[in-house]
Amino acid sequence: MSTGKRLGGKEAAAKGRFLNHLNFGYAKHIKVKEKPSEDALEQMQRTNISKEVIDRYCNGIEFDCMSCMVHAICMKNLNGGLEIYSDIYCQSPVTFGKKGLTFIKRKPQKDAEDSHLLLFADYIDFLAYESLHGQIFKEIPDWSDVLILNQVTNLNAWLEAIGNENYDHLYLLLPLSTAGRTLSKTIEELYKSSVRNCSNIYSCFPRLTDFARHKDTMLNASKIKL
Repeated sequence: MSTGKRLGGKEAAAKGRFLNHLNFGYAKHIKVKEKPSEDALEQMQRTNISKEVIDRYCNGIEFDCMSCMVHAICMKNLNGGLEIYSDIYCQSPVTFGKKGLTFIKRKPQKDAEDSHLLLFADYIDFLAYESLHGQIFKEIPDWSDVLILNQVTNLNAWLEAIGNENYDHLYLLLPLSTAGRTLSKTIEELYKSSVRNCSNIYSCFPRLTDFARHKDTMLNASKIKL
């Protein structure tokens, strides 16, 4: 039986800053739910990621940690590990279990001739993209396949995940950190003309998720088009 204290508001945010530096190996009474809880969805509101997108792609998870009950969202990777995120308790997703990629294979449009792949560093950027797609990324087919790295930087692992698929178009939506820029450059050199780096869309921010938080201001300030 869970004995964790349920926190909210400023108390949760303050506790979250502490838990952000905690080894989540201390988590106990872990329960994965079919859908995220209302608490988890409430925490995600300030990201501007739509509830519909979260419900479509994510499960809910709750666990005790440092004497409080944590409510978060999660997505399973290819190795069965869980990628955990809460906008209060994490700066970026944390893996429970074995690390691995996440690959989403979608059914292409009936008359489509070209294949498309979206590449993200983590699934929160992917959720932000899905929430923004109708407003900004209209030229990218909504049936494009998705590869989420989840801290996996081994190129062989990526190739194994996507199988023998030789994509005609590869869209990079990686963070603008040193590591993200280096990775983008490496991929651009490998795949050359098939690569489209989409980071110009969110160039004023460290990553796509941060752009999504401020999307209304940015969209009003200028007309953005991919």
